[in-house]
Amino acid sequence: MLLTNDGGNFWEEIELELEGRPSLVHFLADGRHGWLIENRLTPDGEEISSCLHSSADGGRRWQQVSLFGREIGDLCVLDAETLFVAGADGFVSVTSDGGRNWIRSNTRCRGFINSLCFHDRNQGLALSDFGTLLLTEDGAKTWQKVGGLKRVGNLVAAYFLSDTRAIIVSSLGIHLLELSRGSAL
Repeated sequence: MLLTNDGGNFWEEIELELEGRPSLVHFLADGRHGWLIENRLTPDGEEISSCLHSSADGGRRWQQVSLFGREIGDLCVLDAETLFVAGADGFVSVTSDGGRNWIRSNTRCRGFINSLCFHDRNQGLALSDFGTLLLTEDGAKTWQKVGGLKRVGNLVAAYFLSDTRAIIVSSLGIHLLELSRGSAL
């Protein structure tokens, strides 16, 4: 891992002692608190599992916080305690203690969830393959399928413009999603 504190003039190389490969990293604006997802093969070599690591010193040292028995496709960090992960088999889980304890969310989705995006603590989107888009308005306790997107392919990223508008990126293009509070249009 390479770290810079001066806009890229000098880079410090950090040796990561991981069994697998890092796939995602997110830091808070303070630049000190960060989380890293490591993907590794299971012992039988047939599946991918993921580990969550945290750092409190800007990424110089990492400690394993959680092990997931599946591949994690995205990590969404709201603050130092509130994190969401998503991945294989419609998996979404949330922690409110920095990753020590997790509550799995029932998405009623079996696809790989590629991306999570939250507008605030309650309203969020989960984006999956085959055009599956899920909306939560209660912090991932429940999810509802969002309709109305035509010919979108696999959904890969989202960005909230407001609580009623989001940009959705898919394998076939970029889409504007209009939401009404309380239900998706």
